[in-house]
Amino acid sequence: MHESYLWLKNQTLSLGREALWVILGQILCVVILFGGVRLMTQVLSPHEYGKLAIILSLVNGALYSVGQALKMTATRYYSVMANDRNPNWYWDFFSKTIKYSTIFLAVMVFLCFSLSSGLGNDWVTGFGWAIAAVFAFIVLINAIAYGVQNGARNRKVFVFHQVLFDGGRICFAFIIAYSLSGSAVNAVSGFVLAGCMILISQLYFLLKLKKTFYIANSNIDTDRIHQLYSYTWPLLLGGVLGWVQMFSDRWALKSLSSYADVGVYFAIYQTMYSFWIYVSLMLGNFLGTIFFSKIKEGSDPVAHLKMLKMNEYVAIFYFACVLIFFILLMPLKEWVSTLLFADEYRAAAVLLPWMALSGGLYGIGQQLLYSVYGGLSSRKIIPIKASSAVVAIILHFTGAFYWGVQGVVFGGLIFSFFYISTALKAHLSEKKRVLNI
Repeated sequence: MHESYLWLKNQTLSLGREALWVILGQILCVVILFGGVRLMTQVLSPHEYGKLAIILSLVNGALYSVGQALKMTATRYYSVMANDRNPNWYWDFFSKTIKYSTIFLAVMVFLCFSLSSGLGNDWVTGFGWAIAAVFAFIVLINAIAYGVQNGARNRKVFVFHQVLFDGGRICFAFIIAYSLSGSAVNAVSGFVLAGCMILISQLYFLLKLKKTFYIANSNIDTDRIHQLYSYTWPLLLGGVLGWVQMFSDRWALKSLSSYADVGVYFAIYQTMYSFWIYVSLMLGNFLGTIFFSKIKEGSDPVAHLKMLKMNEYVAIFYFACVLIFFILLMPLKEWVSTLLFADEYRAAAVLLPWMALSGGLYGIGQQLLYSVYGGLSSRKIIPIKASSAVVAIILHFTGAFYWGVQGVVFGGLIFSFFYISTALKAHLSEKKRVLNI
């Protein structure tokens, strides 16, 4: 009895410390996000801020299509690797991924300058494209490192890099844009400088962690490698579709309106929608690793069902928080707009609560999808992401065509209702499958 009490006490304290680090990290990231929007809207006009949004949408193509898939794979399979007598397959897979990504980066930088010159553009344009390619590479490797550290539940290391990367890129971007000129390319150059510093630290900690598991001169388990590929490729395809869905709003405004409208939209998106994305990431980073470590390869239906029920409770609590936030923001939207944005961006203050509601509902949908990620068959995610991409494109472009920024915001809100209903259906389907085992 005494031993059970001590075990429970130690487990509670351990989880409490982990939760504290994750919550602290996300709070700091949200503060950095809000402060960063305030600083960047001071040095970038809505036109240049819109350009920055478009550049980042292309960069995030690497993150959402490849980075997030590899991050989820690294996190999901870490507990499997840690219990394997020959864990080299895990490290070999991600080492090769980083190596091939580096080669691909070199080719992309060369093509950026070559194509720019061939199209008759000046070197500045080629430099802008090359900088975007370098930042995409940094974001990709960061995602892999985050996934491994998250799977290992190294909360301090994870939070350290996350906060330093978010804070560092804002500081460098602001300093360079303020000192040279308020251009989107200068801002991205600042992102790259901060990213290079973080990348060195990320690789150091990855190699340090690898040494605790890697067995020299041991054979690679090809069956495990095949499992990794089988788990990853649906996430890659789903990531491409997710990227289209996530960034169709900005491209709709760019195509049918102006860079200035993109800039205003991006400012309210970063503060209201992204806030809930950070909440979703916080829950995923903390609870996802615990869920995956408990169910391991999914062979225990009782443990799996407990994980699914816990995810339901989290989603219900999440929804209550979103609703309260929306109600409180309604009368405070003008004051919040004054606090967060430069004068040129405050015309869209009326849209803040609706953008927050949209982001919150989408975040709940993301949380419910952890029920699908918990199973080792990730192919179920593809039809969800495919239908989401189609619906998002239709709603965002229709909204932009008829009503501009306001139309895109409310189109996004309708999409979020669609997304949460689709995710809930997938969660219930997974629960039914586990009950029938």
